[in-house]
Amino acid sequence: VSQSRYVTDVQEIAALSAPSLSATPYKGVALTITVTPSGDGTSIPGKLTYTMAGKRIVGCYKKTYSGTGNSTCTWKPTAQGNREISVTFTPTNTNFTAVTSKKSFTDMVTKSKEN
Repeated sequence: VSQSRYVTDVQEIAALSAPSLSATPYKGVALTITVTPSGDGTSIPGKLTYTMAGKRIVGCYKKTYSGTGNSTCTWKPTAQGNREISVTFTPTNTNFTAVTSKKSFTDMVTKSKEN
């Protein structure tokens, strides 16, 4: 007896690199947060949301990602202390599930360079 098995509607998990910063964070000095989204080793379009300490970063909520290269967000620290950057990538291709990548920075957001 021959049996066939079919698997349909399998969702794959998208991939997202850890967030990286363009410079050491200083209060009041803008820098760039960069991530690279992908799915199954290929680039796929979608939306990215960047948060800092659980709050949306202005201008970086549901940013459109074309499916190629990196995604960036400009952030200007407004406070001192420990922070966690969190980026969530939600692919527009429903064959892929959303993924979140985080990075903690301990005592890196310090007083402004000018102080």
